[in-house]
Amino acid sequence: MKSGEVSLSSKLEPQLWFLINKSKQDGAKVAYSIIAKRVGLTQTEGKPSTVEVLVRCVDSNRVEDLRNLGIHIHYAVQKPYTVVSGKVTLDTLKRLSESEFVDRVEASSPYEKQLDLSLQAIDVISVHQDNPPLKGRGVIIGIIDTGIDYTHDSFRNRDGTSRILYLWNQKAGQDTQNRVPYGREYIQDELNAALSTSNPSSVVNCLDEDGHGTHVAGIATANDYGSQSTYIGVAPEADLIVVALQFDGGDFGNSTKVFDAFNYIILRAKMERKPVSINLSLGELIKRRAGETILERSLNQVFLREPNVVVVCAAGNEQEKCLHAGGQMAQGTTKTLKFEISENQSYAFIYVCYDDLDRMSVALQPPSGNSLGFVTPTEEYEYFQTLANNYVVIKYESKGGDVLAAIVLSSPNSASYLESGTWTLEIRGDNIQVGGYHVWIDGDEQLRFLPSCADETCTVVIPGTAKRVITVGSYVTRPDPRHPDSRPGDISSFSSRGPTHYGLQKPEIVAPGENIVSTRSSSPLSRLSCPAYHHYLKHTLMKGTSMASPHVTGAAALILSIRNDLTCEQVKQILIATAQRNESTSNTPDDTWGYGKLNIKAAVEFARTAQFPEISHTEVRGTEFSWQTNIPTTNVVRFHSHLDKLQIGKVLGEQIGNAEPQTQHQLTLNGLTPGTYYCEIQATSEGNLWTIDDNGGQFYIVEIVE
Repeated sequence: MKSGEVSLSSKLEPQLWFLINKSKQDGAKVAYSIIAKRVGLTQTEGKPSTVEVLVRCVDSNRVEDLRNLGIHIHYAVQKPYTVVSGKVTLDTLKRLSESEFVDRVEASSPYEKQLDLSLQAIDVISVHQDNPPLKGRGVIIGIIDTGIDYTHDSFRNRDGTSRILYLWNQKAGQDTQNRVPYGREYIQDELNAALSTSNPSSVVNCLDEDGHGTHVAGIATANDYGSQSTYIGVAPEADLIVVALQFDGGDFGNSTKVFDAFNYIILRAKMERKPVSINLSLGELIKRRAGETILERSLNQVFLREPNVVVVCAAGNEQEKCLHAGGQMAQGTTKTLKFEISENQSYAFIYVCYDDLDRMSVALQPPSGNSLGFVTPTEEYEYFQTLANNYVVIKYESKGGDVLAAIVLSSPNSASYLESGTWTLEIRGDNIQVGGYHVWIDGDEQLRFLPSCADETCTVVIPGTAKRVITVGSYVTRPDPRHPDSRPGDISSFSSRGPTHYGLQKPEIVAPGENIVSTRSSSPLSRLSCPAYHHYLKHTLMKGTSMASPHVTGAAALILSIRNDLTCEQVKQILIATAQRNESTSNTPDDTWGYGKLNIKAAVEFARTAQFPEISHTEVRGTEFSWQTNIPTTNVVRFHSHLDKLQIGKVLGEQIGNAEPQTQHQLTLNGLTPGTYYCEIQATSEGNLWTIDDNGGQFYIVEIVE
């Protein structure tokens, strides 16, 4: 056993920290580290190794400072604090970790895809038949996925031209016009030029080789030209902006590429001066504490603060995988969790998360041999080698009011594997005030907790855990004949459940996601895995929350087509208020169904007249708040002593103001212990629609003195 000294509040996330230490120990052999593969380390002979990262600074206007440290920046957001994506060498990574103005550095996380009748279930056909018909005209739908078959009839106008305004193929060679930082961008004129030839792919070689993105796009916005009106999307007259993700280090893109994609789509939509509804049917369950990643914070604090931008995410298909455990810990007790590692697995990650008011220690026992011994937070990190010649590193970090114990299991080289069998994780409550803990495991598909140890909650994937996004679960409209117990109207067995680990309600809504018929890519490789649906050669069946999410993306586009002044949170409230509730969903809201099933007709009708409160003239004097609203509202002030926690939606407490709706409001915080508190105001109308004033993301600061 070896121990080391590193800062508990390390700025590098655990996998980057481990990569740095691995490079120190092994030098050139870092290529054989599973961590190197996991974070997408690029090694070119004769050049320094690089890794893609997301960097968040403590304040704004730090782009030039970051460039001076050596980061090659792809996209940057300057306010309220600087966030950039880019490539760095390992030396630059060290400099970033030592910089005072850098708050956090994260590696790219591999993302997984979250894989007719459904239109009837969500009641959209009558909306298409309204006078005038409502089909998404004037709105853009953004698709971040594996790509799109731009030649498919469903994504073309009646004259054969493309409905796609912009297509960024992140996988292509560098754009000669440098319109994007990597890959290649095709504008509508270039796509039309290709479509006018007998062999379009010889001009624009960007067919969806996986088929997932084409299917997702069809659910959201396919028109009727490709199926004679049989299989159309929710918003068939919307325009499209598509990002075909580059997947380095992961099968279906990664968090850095997704961050870049959000930036790209929002910037292009602003150029077109049109509202945009963006779909992401990809995500990751493991690796970091949900809500606190740089991508999620950027969505909450930057991208989704303004009107005209909606982001819809799949909840995930993790429910049956036994990847999460959790519960309550009493002082002096030990929780024992067992997990299986099958043969031929080369790595595993385990993440134990708990409140920093607590003190917990962790220990690991391989299938052969004794326990490796408890490691406490004061020991910073410990390194072990098992009897089977496996390496185990246990490292703690504290940030944002939580403690994370990251456990990395790896084999010594690419030709060896982890010891198969049942491993045991022990968590000991040394000093407990809060007691809640969560554990996630990550590795190959065969890695999972024993069912008796797994917990079925907290399985929503990142970034669906972000506070402001709309997160979608899946229910059955077309049962799978291979599963006779599956009935129309049931929740899908694979659909991930909430809440987030800090208690935020997720998903918010469910939509059809089982055996959905939609557009099929013409790519020969895709057609091997996506057979045609009966005689509809250009359509295929898929299932997953990936298919549920674009139903809601299309619904949001329809709402934006009549109310382009709405924010993502306001669109979410409309969808929640009008969700269908029946016998299956009688206990909603809950962690499975959210607030109920998507009902587009009711949502569109409500959106026409929905009035949200407007908060103005906010003043804070000491512990006294005063503000005004444009319509009568009730009010509440929520607060937390940790800024990071309030930003992700976790509340320490709240104080309620007037019981009767008013337009003039005053409230005094009482009974709080001395300290600094970050506060936000929520005003709720008589129609139960609400608005939050968080001082532009800076929050209102109240100092309580003795």
